[in-house]
Amino acid sequence: MAIQSREAAALRVEPDIKMLQAICLKYREQFLRYVTHEELTPSQLKTIFERFPLSPGERILAFVDTTLLGSRKLGMALTLNGIYWRSEAIQPGFITQLSWGQFLEVKLGIFGKYDLRLGTDGVFNTAGCNRELLTGLLKELQIYIASLQADGLPVPFETGMPSKKKWNVPVKAAGEAEWMLVANGEMRGPLAANIMMWVAETGQIDLETSHVWKRGMKEWLKIKEAAPFATVRFKADK
Repeated sequence: MAIQSREAAALRVEPDIKMLQAICLKYREQFLRYVTHEELTPSQLKTIFERFPLSPGERILAFVDTTLLGSRKLGMALTLNGIYWRSEAIQPGFITQLSWGQFLEVKLGIFGKYDLRLGTDGVFNTAGCNRELLTGLLKELQIYIASLQADGLPVPFETGMPSKKKWNVPVKAAGEAEWMLVANGEMRGPLAANIMMWVAETGQIDLETSHVWKRGMKEWLKIKEAAPFATVRFKADK
């Protein structure tokens, strides 16, 4: 069955599948063990759809398996509709799914040795996967989802966006990846501030049409109007 709204006021969010996949892929490259829909066998898909309340035909963007032998009976599934999870022991009254709109309002936290808290009534046991990486992935997905609700989103975000041009970024990210960027007709992020400065300083984005946003900002701003980028000497200004 499809994820149902827990509250009548739950936000309706329609994320772009390519952005969700891009954020997930970044964490896969950091060794968060997950599989995509295409990598699952028909038998494994059958197991997941029997164990998790996904809609018929719902596409799995990433499935984090927490079982010892990879049976797909326990874990977390990220889809275009939201998040589903299943642990060995499900406590009565606790939720096991969230739409993206519901997920936006959830506070993430860690508890004990393995538990990942999703709000006050959601618990996922991460034994069998990297809790730190999974928490980082979920936080970045929250930032992206929140950016879609901010005023002044520069471009309509639709499935089938053009492929992202590869940036020349010889510096490593420093600090939290918290900034979303719309540049050259594409959305990227979340990104660390020093990465944003580098691509701006080296002229890899159009400063007049590029916009940025992070949590705490009511609306998207041009990059040169947002701190800490307003004082940076960009290539176009030199």
